[in-house]
Amino acid sequence: MDNNGEFGYVMDNTMQAFQAGLDRINQNSQDSLTFHWHAYAKNIDDGGFSDSNDSQSLVARFEKKIDSSEKLSFGFGSEYKYDWASFVNEGSFNQSTKGNVKDVGIFTNAGYKILDNSILSFYGRTDKHNTAGKNSTYKLSYVQTIDNFKFGTSHSTGLRNPTLYELFGSNNLGYKGDINLKAEKSKTNEIFGSYDLFDNLTLKSTAYRSTLLDRLEFNSAWTATENKMINTNQEGLESELIYEGQNQRFSTFATFSKSKTEGGRSQTRRPDLQYGANFSKKFINSVIGPFNMNLNYKFTGKHLDIDGGTRVAKSTQIVDLVFFKDLFGTVWNLNISNLLDEKYERPLTYSKNGRQLRIGFRKPY
Repeated sequence: MDNNGEFGYVMDNTMQAFQAGLDRINQNSQDSLTFHWHAYAKNIDDGGFSDSNDSQSLVARFEKKIDSSEKLSFGFGSEYKYDWASFVNEGSFNQSTKGNVKDVGIFTNAGYKILDNSILSFYGRTDKHNTAGKNSTYKLSYVQTIDNFKFGTSHSTGLRNPTLYELFGSNNLGYKGDINLKAEKSKTNEIFGSYDLFDNLTLKSTAYRSTLLDRLEFNSAWTATENKMINTNQEGLESELIYEGQNQRFSTFATFSKSKTEGGRSQTRRPDLQYGANFSKKFINSVIGPFNMNLNYKFTGKHLDIDGGTRVAKSTQIVDLVFFKDLFGTVWNLNISNLLDEKYERPLTYSKNGRQLRIGFRKPY
């Protein structure tokens, strides 16, 4: 029996990762070159059927930052990303994916200090995707500080390129990917602020409104993903209260959001309510010596999801607990995920692991 109470499943997961970087720092500039690669493999013995999931991702990124003066700073760079995946799911429901995508992006940014307590900033990027084509995004923001109060506003555009499954996937119920899909785009307006109630207590809040264009979603027959002509409007309020103490930090957060099409239909997989708390502490006077602890709790409310049709996904309460300990230059960690052993699917039809205990280490060189 697996962690979700199901019988006949044996799963083997393997992940490999490598990252290397070069930095050159001068008095008024900094150059960074980073390479990252990771591979993930999952094999499942599903009651006599064999499922497999293999993927790899490669990223190369260069960035240059320049402090031109006390008031002006700017930067530019480029990024290359290659993703490949092969997925086969057998049994009464068969689905598969095999393909690759690549994206080349160039970007620039600049910040100008108008006054000692006000900053205007800009970020722009152009991407060329091998299937979705060329798209540009940008963000313009202004931040003002008055004593303990910081506030600002921003306008930005964004995009989401189609996933490998949306491009190349298929299943035995008739679904077939489409390599002619366009990127999903967005326009967002934000106002945000933070106020230091005390030296160690801060309240932060952000209100936003977004519009999604060329939204990527299943067609009415569930046989393909398509770019919807009807736009989706999203709005929400995100708030967080943060306490910073000696060797400890506590925060609590809440997110209220709505996501509906122009016709008034709610978007799937977008809960209206999420809230939670995070607590971290460094223990000094301990029998085993100093160690760190992180405790995270998150509630996700009921929301619409897809399970061969539109269904209501139940609310969840997820707690994760992690301990860190430095022993002779090696950082060991004990990770207990889903501490309350919540049984749930997200998205629907994809069971999440129950309570799991992991031990790992990290050795810097």
